Amino acid sequence: FVSGAGHASGEAIEHAEDVIRCFESNRPVAGEEPDHVANGEDASTRLLRSVIASSPDAIVAADREGSITLFNPAAERMLGWTCSEALGMSVRRLYPRGVAEGLMKRMRDDARGDRGRLEASREEAVDARGRRIPVDISAAIIYEGGREVGTVGIFTDVRARLEMEQRLQRATEDLERSRDRSEEHTSE
Repeated sequence: FVSGAGHASGEAIEHAEDVIRCFESNRPVAGEEPDHVANGEDASTRLLRSVIASSPDAIVAADREGSITLFNPAAERMLGWTCSEALGMSVRRLYPRGVAEGLMKRMRDDARGDRGRLEASREEAVDARGRRIPVDISAAIIYEGGREVGTVGIFTDVRARLEMEQRLQRATEDLERSRDRSEEHTSE
């Protein structure tokens, strides 16, 4: 995903603060001293920070120009850049050439019926060493006041799943060959 010109519509995220509003029920009970007073951060914001930091999947957000503005610890582990290295870097560096633009084109496509969103698309990400990593990516365009202001993507590393599928495929093929050899011997 990479940001750029576009218009808001449909069910896309209409306002970045909508994400924080979903945690409104976590506010302290009336009369209790909120524990966020000392650091100036409300409970909803702290919870949202904890969710992003604790996610086993990489979460990356970028501004309208495609500069990375959020890079969680799972993104650091998967992609090999530290958060401080990634912040401000072009999100295009996380993909093979042309992929980021293709993802944005798909999210902006009115014909898809879910403009502004992309769900579980198998893609490749590129890590700090230039290695390609198979990922499932879900992404969304972030809108504020009907104006596109950025993007967010969640990357699930599928290397282990693909390796397991390959082992299962090889085991199935070995079993079929063994069965075929057994049938040949019994027919002789």
